[in-house]
Amino acid sequence: MTGERGIQLDLETAERQVKLLERCQQKLDESVEQMEELRVGQTEQVWTADGKSVDLAAKLTAKYLAGREQLNAIQKDIAEAHENLKLAIEETRLLDEEQKRAFAAMLKTINLGFPIKLSPF
Repeated sequence: MTGERGIQLDLETAERQVKLLERCQQKLDESVEQMEELRVGQTEQVWTADGKSVDLAAKLTAKYLAGREQLNAIQKDIAEAHENLKLAIEETRLLDEEQKRAFAAMLKTINLGFPIKLSPF
């Protein structure tokens, strides 16, 4: 979210997005398991009824491998997004803490015996 002081972290939304990415990773892992079960079930021994069975098994295996490649790429992207978001949350938290410390240190340097002069700008 943007404000007068720049970009501000909406922690609730960011944490909700982290949880969504975690659920997405879980669903992808389940998909990998299901795909593997399908791949194991599509062996040449299952398709022995006619001469075309070997070709069918090879095509199914090729499709599985292509699908698995795409799923691996998606899993990698989701994992990167998850880590980047968690890192952004942590870095923002640390920056906020540093800014608070710097502001507190600045306040301590103010000479309380004299009025503060404000700039017209």
